[in-house]
Amino acid sequence: MKIIFAHAGIPYAASVCAYAREKKNVYIDLSATDYVDRKTAALAVRKAGAGKCLFGTDGPYFHMAGGRFDYGPSVKIIRGLGLSQEDLERVEKKIFLEIIGK
Repeated sequence: MKIIFAHAGIPYAASVCAYAREKKNVYIDLSATDYVDRKTAALAVRKAGAGKCLFGTDGPYFHMAGGRFDYGPSVKIIRGLGLSQEDLERVEKKIFLEIIGK
């Protein structure tokens, strides 16, 4: 079984992310900018590792623009972390594909 802690495990982000680093089947979701700001996302990547963190949005909640969900704020947080191109691709796509077996 694979376990994904939503919203970086807030309010226990530091310990949840450290736990995820140690466990093969545990991952961290970086969705919902109301919970996961750049500081929390950076903590998650530092504690759990980019190979355990997943891009997320919590759409269609929180960020609406013109009647549609706006992914921009979530993308801005992830891309503002200063990750290497390889780690950015892992967080934005590859880890999710691994989890679902693609």
